Amino acid sequence: MKKFTPLTAEEILAIEDRARGDLAARRKNADARDTLRLITTLRSTEKRLREELGDMDDRRAVDAAAAGRGTFLPADRVRRILDGASPLRVYREHRGLTLQALADRIGVGKSYLSQIETGRKNGSLKVMCACAAALDVDLDDLV
Repeated sequence: MKKFTPLTAEEILAIEDRARGDLAARRKNADARDTLRLITTLRSTEKRLREELGDMDDRRAVDAAAAGRGTFLPADRVRRILDGASPLRVYREHRGLTLQALADRIGVGKSYLSQIETGRKNGSLKVMCACAAALDVDLDDLV
């Protein structure tokens, strides 16, 4: 696989500045085709940069999924959530954490966390945010 090195913000700004400078340096009565060619070049460069950034995001997502990071779940675990299982429990088990281990990480009691998982209590925003951070998921994935 070809190694991809994205342009930095400074490099993108330098390309834009160079293009603006080229445009400003032209004679006032420059041929309209030259101006159109420059605009077309700028637009195609912008399109290519946007595609490269999209590709980079896709590669990061694939790498994160392969490493078990992020909010990627195997289909069987997604089905469990869709069938009504607690997302908190599914993600906790997916990360290989016991109820006690997660409770220790976020500083709450095991029984309180169990009550959240079973739906007997709603977790506070603070606790749910701590759970999301400990499980490396978005808060939206847990509620």
